[in-house]
Amino acid sequence: MDVPVKEIEKYLVEVERIISPWKPTLIYFHQRDVHNSLKKICEKRGNTTTERFIQNASESKYGIARKLVGFDGMVSFWKDYRHFTNSIIEKTRMRKLSIENSEGDWDKYLLEIMEFLEISMSKEVVIRTEDMDSYTGIYKCGEMICEVYRMNNELYMNGIQQIWPNSRLLPRMKNQFEVESLPIKVTFSSTEIHMEGPRLFDGSVEKVFSKGGDSTTC
Repeated sequence: MDVPVKEIEKYLVEVERIISPWKPTLIYFHQRDVHNSLKKICEKRGNTTTERFIQNASESKYGIARKLVGFDGMVSFWKDYRHFTNSIIEKTRMRKLSIENSEGDWDKYLLEIMEFLEISMSKEVVIRTEDMDSYTGIYKCGEMICEVYRMNNELYMNGIQQIWPNSRLLPRMKNQFEVESLPIKVTFSSTEIHMEGPRLFDGSVEKVFSKGGDSTTC
């Protein structure tokens, strides 16, 4: 919205003052190469992500004022944003942890976060291979089709509009999973997938997919 930086900083200082009695902790993820980072994000999320990102940047008040256009204009927008957030991280008095996550080694980052927060990892949920195999296949919900497949002894989901292509499913119980990096729960029954979660940009995720057939509850 092209709000002056000083005004945003003033707002953030006040937020920090208000929440300080609860001793908040700030974990800051960043990547050195903004251009490459955005390219990877657009490739991962697929669909119309690139067009939407460009539109959001170029048609914002900030982008219009600086005549930002195309992918390079969008990168310029986020470089400016990163410059601002880096400066905020340096100034904040909150307990903080900064993680450069270009490598995508989330097992490493999670261990680093747990050590920083002085917490231990919960017991790992192990899913039997035969159970994973029983969950794999093609599922349908009306005209929507999704695939669940196994790779490197883990389950992945592909084809659902609200979920990024080829997203990993993280086990929480024998038949219950969470979509990696999204607030979506996936529960398997003998012939169905039940999806739950908040409404996202592409609409509701509350759906039931049937294995090899149409679901009347879709």
